[in-house]
Amino acid sequence: MTVIQRSKIKNHHHLAPRKMSRLLFFFWHSAQGGGVGGAMLALWPNFAPHYVQPYNAFEDDSYIYIAMELCEGGELLDRIFSKKDSRYTEKDAAIIVRQMLKVAAQCHLHGLVHRDMKPENFLFKSTKEDSPLKAVDFGLSDFIRPGKKFIDIVGRAYYVAPEVLKRKSGPASDVWSIGVITYILHCGRRPFWDKTEDGIFKEVFLHETLRQSKKMNMLSTSDRFLLFKGKSRKWTLTFPL
Repeated sequence: MTVIQRSKIKNHHHLAPRKMSRLLFFFWHSAQGGGVGGAMLALWPNFAPHYVQPYNAFEDDSYIYIAMELCEGGELLDRIFSKKDSRYTEKDAAIIVRQMLKVAAQCHLHGLVHRDMKPENFLFKSTKEDSPLKAVDFGLSDFIRPGKKFIDIVGRAYYVAPEVLKRKSGPASDVWSIGVITYILHCGRRPFWDKTEDGIFKEVFLHETLRQSKKMNMLSTSDRFLLFKGKSRKWTLTFPL
């Protein structure tokens, strides 16, 4: 999916038009059982204000065009890199993490798992420091079903939960991914690292815990507790909120 051109409509909402190949959409829609895309559009009003809003959709013989809310503040990843030492203060990190947790909680409440939580999939509405954060890209999302575990390995290696690698993941994998992002916000580095994707998977699979960092010593006791309690996925999403 690609952005084609920025537009403006009469009520002054800025839009970010995107286009998707009809063939790509067909395969994605079929792979999702034909339901997740429609369910997301139906449930979207319940997810505001933490999700990029779709305003309309059009199609021709080759593409489907989706008019979406424009976010001019860029990706969370770029905002992290712009900070001193690529780190957020504890107070500012808490604001970001709370918004990400609300995204995951709303997804799970409405029966969906995002499955691709990463800084690149969170956009800032504006360039202001206090801009709200918006979630995007539900291409890997799926429905939660009682007793069902996902067996496919999806998501970017740095943020993939151990249970994803064990092919028995569920909603808790979103919590793990947010825990990894929280670690990056505080420490300015990824907790798992290797030169190859397989190497990163091995690190995650073998350790199943966030690495200690000297920078962690600068955090409050409550933040250290949140990180190392959260990585175990033993609390519900309402606990840190």
